Amino acid sequence: MPLKVTRRPGTRMLWLVGTVRGQRVRESAGTVNPQLAEERRAAREAEIYRSATHGVRPTRTFGEAALSYLKRPRSQDTKRRLNRFLAWLKQTGRQNVRCDQVMQELLDAACEALTDANAAPATKLREVFTPVKAVLRHAAIRGWCAIPVFESIRQGKRRKEWLTPEEAERIVALSPSHLAAMFEFMFCTGARRSEVLSLDWAHVQLRYARATLREVKSRPEDEKDRIVDLPPRAIAALAILPGTKETGTVFRRANGRPWHPDPRISGAQINRQFQAVAREADILRRVSLHVIRHSWASWHYAVHGNLKKLKEDGAWESLDMADRYSHLAPEGMKPEILAFWYRGIIAAETTNREAEAKGSRK
Repeated sequence: MPLKVTRRPGTRMLWLVGTVRGQRVRESAGTVNPQLAEERRAAREAEIYRSATHGVRPTRTFGEAALSYLKRPRSQDTKRRLNRFLAWLKQTGRQNVRCDQVMQELLDAACEALTDANAAPATKLREVFTPVKAVLRHAAIRGWCAIPVFESIRQGKRRKEWLTPEEAERIVALSPSHLAAMFEFMFCTGARRSEVLSLDWAHVQLRYARATLREVKSRPEDEKDRIVDLPPRAIAALAILPGTKETGTVFRRANGRPWHPDPRISGAQINRQFQAVAREADILRRVSLHVIRHSWASWHYAVHGNLKKLKEDGAWESLDMADRYSHLAPEGMKPEILAFWYRGIIAAETTNREAEAKGSRK
């Protein structure tokens, strides 16, 4: 008889039960969602028919599939997450689990072990589901298992905040000097946290108002540099920093030592200080260090009105991503944005114009 989706007494998990081509099946569907269980049932039946017709399909353990997946260039974060998952499999005696045995129950257990109890859905997706599904898709393409089907994790929509130039000024004014320079640079260039922390004086040309960001977020096989033009505010912030201006990390701690080499640790430290300063500046919205990049994108679009230019200047892979980061600013904000980026020059020009006007009146 064909496979049926059933529910065992005392459990919410759905099961696949039946006999196909003489093979008796009684196994978990790996989900409590009837629609996903039905997809799993159809895929399992097709797999049994295919094996009976063409012979048993070669299988691989998840570890072997992961090793094959990692032969191609992958990000350090992806490698770290997969290694954590593989270590957990070994600790729980599942190191020989086959790709076709990696189901919903196993991933639920991995999420419980590898993430905090109150971890957000996005964290579970990033740390467990996404890297594991990538390996299983890699395996499915090579015929080692069926295409993976898991319960979708719904993510709550969080409003993306951004700051006005006036709010940015308050944050910079209340920040310690070593952090104020970093925040000014980020507000002027839209640099990511990793790009800022890895910036070296060897890649900064103050004379030509340019800097080269090396740790640009991109696909490992498409690594690229990002050249940014430095407005006067950024040049002034960099010029007063201690250091040789020739080589070495640009942004450092208050004691002159480099930040922690792991950007997750150093980034979290800087983020906590940024949030503390934002509260002191009477910014009551929930903000993080990443809000600076949203702010810069919004300012950039307000000044230039060109989404394609924003995509290129911000090193996003698509116009959709650039659009997600930019928010519509009021029409009258453009002079405030320019005043922030060109502080010093605009003040000097204003002073000169006032002096000229005063002289003409005489």
